[in-house]
Amino acid sequence: MFPSENSFQFYVDSMRFVGVMAIVAVIGFCCTVPNKVETLMDGDITTWDFISEGLDLITITVPPALPTSL
Repeated sequence: MFPSENSFQFYVDSMRFVGVMAIVAVIGFCCTVPNKVETLMDGDITTWDFISEGLDLITITVPPALPTSL
């Protein structure tokens, strides 16, 4: 009548993996920002391109559907 709660180690491991990938994405973003700011100040790219490329880097590293596919 009252089943015991299931705890799946795979789910915990997959969330850890997503967390590690998020940390890698943030580190990559922080390394890219100085170069992009210099390019932005030179007038080679617009502010929207600066924001878009930064978010694109994070989305490529940690896809939104990754937890679902794992």
